[in-house]
Amino acid sequence: MQLLAGGSVRFTLENIPEGERLPVFREVFGRTVLKYDLEPLRDVPFEVDLKFQALPGLMMMSGRAHGSRNRRTRETQAADPTDDIGMIVNIRGAHRVTHGRQELVLGDGEAALVSLGEVCSFTHRPPGDILALRVPRKQFAPLVPGVDDCYMRLIPSTTPALKLLTGYIKLVQDDQNIM
Repeated sequence: MQLLAGGSVRFTLENIPEGERLPVFREVFGRTVLKYDLEPLRDVPFEVDLKFQALPGLMMMSGRAHGSRNRRTRETQAADPTDDIGMIVNIRGAHRVTHGRQELVLGDGEAALVSLGEVCSFTHRPPGDILALRVPRKQFAPLVPGVDDCYMRLIPSTTPALKLLTGYIKLVQDDQNIM
């Protein structure tokens, strides 16, 4: 892990020998940081290069991650009880999201909301570029009436509010890279 400007943290496996990458990612990152169970995909190379930024009431993750199925199971939820809401914005590469018994495959630029208090999983195929936002439900729900009805609904890449949000985040990230 590497501390970046603006309080961001970069997590990459580029300096870890290939045979040790998944176990390091699973133990250090999956169980400690995200509280997810990770399992490798047999037919896809495993790669992770993610940037995290925590702000009051918001956690942002962006970068590249593919080659594993990342799951919030009942066991991981017990280790990290939360009712946070996650927004997955798939930048590039097919991204399969399951939430309870529902499944959705996000195409390039598409997004969806999930409840991190429910069993869910995320499987990203190469190139695996992603933007994920995590917000506390108690702060977000009053701003979005019926938020629980919004989970696992495809947000098309052409949605003006999604384009505005992702454009704003890219602008902020680009500004931080200049500093």
